[in-house]
Amino acid sequence: MEREEIYSLLQQYQQGKLSTENTLLLYTWLDQVAAHPITEQLPDADANAMKMSVWEHISSQSSKPRVFWLRWKWAATAAILLLLGITYLFRQFIHQAPPPIKMLMASTGQGQMLSLQLPDSSVIWLNANTTLEYPETFSDTLRKVVLVTGEAYFDIRENPHRPFVVQSNHLITKVLGTTFKIRTYKELPDQVAVGTGKVSVATTRHRYLSQLTATDRLVYHAATDSFDLDSVTNAEVADWIQGNIVMTSASIQDVLKELEGIYSVQFITSRSLEKGKLSIAFKKGMPLEQVLQMIERVSVQPGKIHFRNKEAGLYEVY
Repeated sequence: MEREEIYSLLQQYQQGKLSTENTLLLYTWLDQVAAHPITEQLPDADANAMKMSVWEHISSQSSKPRVFWLRWKWAATAAILLLLGITYLFRQFIHQAPPPIKMLMASTGQGQMLSLQLPDSSVIWLNANTTLEYPETFSDTLRKVVLVTGEAYFDIRENPHRPFVVQSNHLITKVLGTTFKIRTYKELPDQVAVGTGKVSVATTRHRYLSQLTATDRLVYHAATDSFDLDSVTNAEVADWIQGNIVMTSASIQDVLKELEGIYSVQFITSRSLEKGKLSIAFKKGMPLEQVLQMIERVSVQPGKIHFRNKEAGLYEVY
């Protein structure tokens, strides 16, 4: 039955004006509802009120000829009415839930970069090996996207009435309108670096971490539920969009992850590289061998590192 027809029958039922034919029609539909009941949402007060109403209705029909039309499944129908109530069913049909918002996905592979415009005209740039989920339309109260993996730069239009939220692997980053970069890989700490404006950062478990302003960077270590704060240059936050790679006090792991995305290569090593830090700047068009030579010269902690080309696209770090 159509929604309007069901609504009309329920109205007639509540007013005691439902014909015998329509009573059968309504109970047939309710038989179908019985297979998929939703019993949790009716308040106790409504349930108790409907209990009396339904019992009175059933009792009043017991001496009338149409009572023999009732089938054994009507008991299930009465249970549904007791638990859901006519008022709840009215609510279901009058106040239909809005359709779910369609989610879209954008991804880049190795050596790729992509820019996309969101429904509010904000712009996001995706670095290599990055996946972003975003809604086809934003709600009236919130603009939310999910950075599944990778690195993205956000240029968000200001809207004080609709905060912009980015969920990454371990962090929730909230802004009103600003520019910032987020880097998230499962094997590396999450990073948030701010170009302009302010952002607030909390964990996905809703533990507030810090408010960041221009050139602030937060590095979150999920294993220890701890974070570090330091500073970066504006060039590091945004220049990679134009092909200029600037990394300040970055871990060697971070640098190698960047190189894997840009040059479509893979690095393997038996060394521990989490504590090694270096600062480096280069253009994306620079040959990989030249970049690796730069890293060999500037790497000092926890010791010099070197690279060996094992085969096409595969380098060993030793």
